[in-house]
Amino acid sequence: MEVYINFGGLPSWLAIRPLKRIVADTDVEIDWQPMLRNLGNVVSTNNKDGEVDPLAEYKARRAKARSRAKARELERMCETLDIAPELGRRMIDPTGLALGLLWVKRHCDRAAHQAYMETAFEQTYREPADVESVEGVSAVLARAGVETEGFADFAESEKESLEASRKTALEKSVLNAPAFILEGEVFNGREHLPLIEWILKGRKGTPPV
Repeated sequence: MEVYINFGGLPSWLAIRPLKRIVADTDVEIDWQPMLRNLGNVVSTNNKDGEVDPLAEYKARRAKARSRAKARELERMCETLDIAPELGRRMIDPTGLALGLLWVKRHCDRAAHQAYMETAFEQTYREPADVESVEGVSAVLARAGVETEGFADFAESEKESLEASRKTALEKSVLNAPAFILEGEVFNGREHLPLIEWILKGRKGTPPV
């Protein structure tokens, strides 16, 4: 199963623990894939001619409602993860940690993949540590028990592969992280984990809604 994660997003972190349990219960192998950003819609209040959009007020109200819902969701996620909201609001460039994941996949077994994922999110949101520089990501790798010699050169040479990975994700209709590809089907969002577990366990009984 392919799993796309964004190191700069709490929803991806929240997916790690249930995925670990699913792996233990089903022996499914996970191919972790980095995702640098989610797709989003940009709302404009002007039309193509530069005139004021007659729906601008309505769109502004909708945007405000979405903002309030997003704030409430952030509070819920932080409570689940047992971190302060100010830590949960941390914004990072996930490129370095994504390169770290590629390094781990190339040099380590699958057990190390899981350890790196957990360490990366802990260092990003619970510490919070430097997770954007090469030195900072090297420290994350070392904490996860991963050899770091040669990582700096690797990180410099593999940046183009991240762009290729992004294009591949879009071609597969992966729109946001976490996302899961199982049996050729794409599931965007961690709310699909119960269904994914049901599929992996043989589709027995009534599928979760």
